[in-house]
Amino acid sequence: MNIEEEIKKLISSTTILEIRDKCDNIIFGDEHNVSRFQSNQGNQDDLTQIEESWQSKWDSFNGWIKERQKYRFFYDDFKIFYYSFLQLRINKVDSINEKDRKKLLYYNNLCGVNLYNLYNHGKKCIDLIKNLKLELTLPEEKVLFIKRFSETRNKFFAHNLNPRGYDFMFEPEVWKLFETNSFLEIIFHGNNEHEYTAKIDYYEDYYMLDNVLMKIIKSFQTITV
Repeated sequence: MNIEEEIKKLISSTTILEIRDKCDNIIFGDEHNVSRFQSNQGNQDDLTQIEESWQSKWDSFNGWIKERQKYRFFYDDFKIFYYSFLQLRINKVDSINEKDRKKLLYYNNLCGVNLYNLYNHGKKCIDLIKNLKLELTLPEEKVLFIKRFSETRNKFFAHNLNPRGYDFMFEPEVWKLFETNSFLEIIFHGNNEHEYTAKIDYYEDYYMLDNVLMKIIKSFQTITV
């Protein structure tokens, strides 16, 4: 693929919202985009409200089998996904409000770690719902989104040094999350440094995937094995 084809593929397969060239010209997206953090920070669901759903799933098995263990992994990874975002929110607000430079950087660095966990464990949840064939219950647009979330994690976090099918290296700016928005900038390095800059909205990505996963989990109260 040439560069133009690579960029088109990234746009269609990830959650990218905007791409600019090295001269800061927009080649994809809307320069007036407002991040989820600025427009609606949202509220996470109370995890205690879905414990009955999980208990219904455990009760549907007669002892240990491999399938039950996969649900256990889903339970664990969903909680890490959930609490990674919870911690990210707290640390982000602390970094924005902090006046002391050293403390600001401390909270900001925690945000970066939280963000990696959010995408990595979100991807693990997606892998598990696919393995358990739970994605078959999803509408087409949700299936498309979880594919794009997975590719965002794969290309920009897990395999950004040598992403399959691309000549770029992708550098997520995870140590710069103290801005009053929820855009993560991703730098594209090709034959030259910093050839393009893309943006994703990590708050929006979280809430979109959380909505999908919560609906699946809540359905356990009515589904039996």
